[in-house]
Amino acid sequence: MFELLLSFLLLVISLLALSYSSKIVLESAEKLASYFGFSKLAIGFILISLLTGLPKLSIAIFSSATHNNNISLGNLIGSNVVNITLLLDLNVIIIHFIPNIEIATVIFSFIFISSGYVIFKLLTSNKLVKKDSLVLFWCTSRISF
Repeated sequence: MFELLLSFLLLVISLLALSYSSKIVLESAEKLASYFGFSKLAIGFILISLLTGLPKLSIAIFSSATHNNNISLGNLIGSNVVNITLLLDLNVIIIHFIPNIEIATVIFSFIFISSGYVIFKLLTSNKLVKKDSLVLFWCTSRISF
């Protein structure tokens, strides 16, 4: 019981720290965008998305090291589903966010193509290799810059 209570307490503390640090990250990103003359969209797409991907990366590393690869895969799939559905919907509902259709088309096309590539590779060879990650990294660099 003590272990469960401790785990819950650590989760709450971590979420509070995450909430506070998120505010600092956003404020710093806005200052960087202004200083370098980038749009907020560019900073959001490049910097914020990379920073929010770091927890997924650490989960991937630790789950692979402990041979729990399904945790990593579930985290990646789940976070993408939540980002595309729940978070986008909440932005529309709460702040009446209207996405730029041209930008959204490019981004969602990339999501579908890269996801299709991963699914194809997993279905045909049941694994991803370093070459696959280089292909996806190259694609990401093309859309980011």
